[in-house]
Amino acid sequence: MIASALYLVRVQYESRRLYADIEKAQAEARAHEAENERLLAERRERLRVLERIAAAAGIRCGLYTSPHLLSWCERIRLPEGLISEAALQHLLRNLQPLALRHDLTPFELVTAAAMQAFAEAGVELAVLEVGLGGRLDATTVHPDRQVLAFASIGLDHTEQLGPTIAAIAAEKAGVLHPGASAVSGPQTEEAAEVLRQLA
Repeated sequence: MIASALYLVRVQYESRRLYADIEKAQAEARAHEAENERLLAERRERLRVLERIAAAAGIRCGLYTSPHLLSWCERIRLPEGLISEAALQHLLRNLQPLALRHDLTPFELVTAAAMQAFAEAGVELAVLEVGLGGRLDATTVHPDRQVLAFASIGLDHTEQLGPTIAAIAAEKAGVLHPGASAVSGPQTEEAAEVLRQLA
């Protein structure tokens, strides 16, 4: 009887401890998600400011952002406004053979649609927000990336970019190329050093 009672107490103790660990992990995940949402909102606002500056200067500007909140159309902003659902569907249908031939991901396909939409709209300046970021990002196919901007580098996309800030910074620096100008937001010393070395 005493052994059963002790076993029950032990199970209750372990259950409470496990529950506390789960609650702590969930709280940390919520905090990380909230920070990512805050950084995304800041980055998105900076992109919109660039778009508005270009428009005020009379430059036909297109804006490509990722991710979208409600509709895929949010990702492609033309000088006249967001791409229409019908126009995006038309582009995606026309690009299907290319997507199948090259096994494009959804992000790569929508990026191709954005480039096509910008060309058709006579966009003079394309402001492109990366998805993954760095040398593996679909936006690097744009042939005339004259200005490259680095937002603060954190531990995102670690499965693809690497487990450390330095590894991620090196992957993101893979977009640098001769003749391009680069600017950077605030960085940790580790990220800043990698960007300086690879610039």
